[in-house]
Order: sequence, then C-alpha cells, then structure tokens
Amino acid sequence: MKTFSSISLLIATALLVALVSPATILAQTTTRYVSTTGTNTDPTSATSWATSTTNLQGAIDALGVTEVWVAAGVYKPTTTTGPNSRTISFSMKNGVAIYGGFVGSETALSGRPAINLTTPSGSTLSGDIGTPNSTTDNSIHIISNPFNLSLTNTAILDGFVLTGGRADRGLISQDGGGAIYNESRGSGQFCRPTIRNCFFQNNSASGFGGAIFNEYSSPHLINCFFQNNSAGDEGGAIFNNYSNPHITNCAFQSNSALGGGAMSNDGSSPHITNCSFQSNSSSNYEGGAMFNFNGTPHLTNCVLFGNGGNNTFYNEFISTVSISYSLFDDSVTDYSSGPGNLTVTASPFASPGSVALSPCSPAINAGTNSATGLVGISTDLAGNLRIVDGRVDMGALEYQTPISGASLLSLQANESTCPVRLVGRATGTSFVFTNTQGYVFSNVYHVGGTYDVSGLGVKQPGVYTLTATYTNECGSSVPVRQTVTVSRSCP
Repeated sequence: MKTFSSISLLIATALLVALVSPATILAQTTTRYVSTTGTNTDPTSATSWATSTTNLQGAIDALGVTEVWVAAGVYKPTTTTGPNSRTISFSMKNGVAIYGGFVGSETALSGRPAINLTTPSGSTLSGDIGTPNSTTDNSIHIISNPFNLSLTNTAILDGFVLTGGRADRGLISQDGGGAIYNESRGSGQFCRPTIRNCFFQNNSASGFGGAIFNEYSSPHLINCFFQNNSAGDEGGAIFNNYSNPHITNCAFQSNSALGGGAMSNDGSSPHITNCSFQSNSSSNYEGGAMFNFNGTPHLTNCVLFGNGGNNTFYNEFISTVSISYSLFDDSVTDYSSGPGNLTVTASPFASPGSVALSPCSPAINAGTNSATGLVGISTDLAGNLRIVDGRVDMGALEYQTPISGASLLSLQANESTCPVRLVGRATGTSFVFTNTQGYVFSNVYHVGGTYDVSGLGVKQPGVYTLTATYTNECGSSVPVRQTVTVSRSCP
C-alpha cells in the first residue's frame, strides 16, 4: 500500500521528468559548431565538431545558443548568385558570442590559436559571393544588424577577417558599410554590439563607411585592424552618423575616401583610445585621418602620422577634435589640445608599413594609464601586454622592451666609524654623491661596481644622495637617485 508521502514523491518525480524535456536538454548545450567541412544540415543539432554545420547563420539563430565556434575557412552570406543575392547578409544576435579562428578540434575557448596583428584569424567572412575576384557582384553588407534587432554588448563578434564587402546600391542603407552595417532608429532602439580581434580589409562603399557604417549605433570595437578600405564619399574605414562608438587598441592603415580617409563623424562623438592612424588619405583634402561635421570625437593615447599633415583633421559646422596624451605630426591643425600631447617631424613608427613603435619613439611610456577606454583591457593589438614598464604607450601597440637606464641596487651608510662611510652599488656611466646642501664629493672610489665616499666630507648628519646616470640607446641621459640618512655627527 502506497502512503501519502510515497505518492507525493512519485508525483514530484513525474513533474521533474516532465520539466526535463528534450527542449530543456537542448538548451543546456549552448555552443554550436561551424566548419567548411560540416555535413550536418540541421544547425540546431551541431553540438560538436563531429556534428558541425556549414550554416553559420542557422547556428547563430539556434534556440538557446550562447556561443558559436567557427573553424578556419571562408564563409559567405549566401551561395546563390544574381542581383538579389547581394542583399543577403549575416546578422548578429543578442546573447550570442560568435568566435572564429578555431582549428576544429578544441574543447575549450582557451585552446583557440592566438589572434593578433601578426597572426590574423583563419576564419574569413567574405562578400565575394559571385564571380571570384570580381567585386561588382559582391555582398552589399557582409553583416547587417538592422534596427529591429536592438543589439546590446552581449552580441559579440570575435576573431574574424571581414573582406570583400561592397556597398554600392545608391540607397542610403545600401551605399555604406561594406563589411558591417549597424542601424538603430527611434525611441527604445539601440545597436551597440561588441566587435573584437577582427580585421577589416579591402571593403568598399560608394557612399559612406567602406568597412563599417553606424547609424544611431554605438558598437564597442576592441583590437581591430582596418586596412585598405575605401569610400566614394566619406569614411574610408568607418562612418558614424549620430553614433558614439568606443574604439580601443585599433589601427587604421592605408584607408581612403573623398573625405575622412579613416573615419567620418556626422553629429557623432566617438571615444577613441590607444589607436594608431597611419597613411590614410582624403582625395578631396578633407581629413586624411578624420572628417567631422557637427561632431566632437575624443582621442586619447593615440598616434597619428602620415595622414596628410595639416589635412589630418577636417572640421565643419561647429566641429572639433578633442585630443590628449597623443602624438602626431607637428603640422597637424584643427584640434582642441588637452594635456600630454606631443608632436614630431619624423615618423614614430618602426616602418612605413607597420604601426609598431620604433625603439626610441617619444610615444613610449607617454600615455595616460587612467584613460577610461583602457578599463578591462590587458593586451594590445598584437596580443602582448598593454602596459609595459609601468606606463602605457600611445598607439595600438605597446613597445615590449623597456628602454635601458641606470639602476641603483643599494645605498648604505656605515656609522660604526668616523667619518661615516657611504657605500652605493650601481650601474651606469656616471655617479655623483651629494649632501643636503648640494655639496659634491670628489673622493669617490669605485671597486667592482661599488661606489663609496669616505674621509673628511661625511662628518655631519643629513641626507646624502647617490645619482647614477646612464645614456640609453636613444641618446637620452636617464638619472636615477637614491638617498640615505646619516644621523651621526663626527668630530
């Protein structure tokens, strides 16, 4: 005979079994796998590399998915051809992180190969959907994030090369954003996806934003590289229309447009931190690096060189560029200067084709660590430590070898004898002992790296200083000082 308690237990068990339905079990498997060799036609069941699919968008849209892992290879928004196929694009999704660059055997995200400036991702999102190597029939947008998606920063794209997008249809929504088109409209809508570790190369637009067009959108771009993108009108790499993106550790190289070779801002105030602008150009002399109309971009810890000299910035209609702790050509004009800016006449970069800093660049250890854009950022565009030698460098790449200087290992006072003997151990090219009054002791002795002063000079209490100076590889004299207090008075 079943008791009341046993019947209750059976009912509870039945309810639990009912709750753990196949749909619930499926929801617990949050990762979908995509590869160019996948044979699974049902992306919702692509729950391992062995069951991977080629349907990237299907994997993104799968119910309950939180991550999509994409193996190395080329992925296109469509495999069809014809005029209408050009309007087909990938789209991102709230709560879904799309990761590229996998080999196809990893079991943890940490096992993914490194993605950085020297080793771009092996996963490519391509707009070359028609005739190979012909751009006339390419995708208008490789990724389109329309206003109805209302993307938050939980929509993540991480580790892809985006290339071959061509926005040239003439309509406002189709003549910009060859790689990514972000759109928001009206009250309660927004578009602010997170885009990390991505390379935007050889994308174009007949109008605005060769690589990215932001319409009332504020994405967060981290560790991205924009190279050889172009626009027929404004914003060779990025066009911001009433948008305020945050851009950190990004490099803009050899992008071009009629105005704003790298970026154009219309009614927009992007926050740009630790970015490098090199060899971007405007064919109409309207901002080799940046064109601004009724906007105020904010640049911190940035390096700009070779973007047209006094044509680097071009501002119209109550626009200005607010710039601080940044380095640029001494001919650059049309900016509002904050603290910490430096100007140069020679390139601070290692070479014309590299955004790495040269060993003696004044941009090294010249940025501000407190820049808000650096919060949570631990690596630079090359995947190396973002802060080396205690202070952040300007630009997208941190110089990884601290510049040599003098060093003091110890300074001690032997008060067991009179006069007191001071002994300091140091490295450098010159050494000076002084007392509180600035008296320089001439009786300094050197034995095996140890420098000491004794004799008639050190008889009074006071603070004594050893200064070691080293001429570093950049020709600068670097002094280092250490003090010691003598409390004994000698007759």
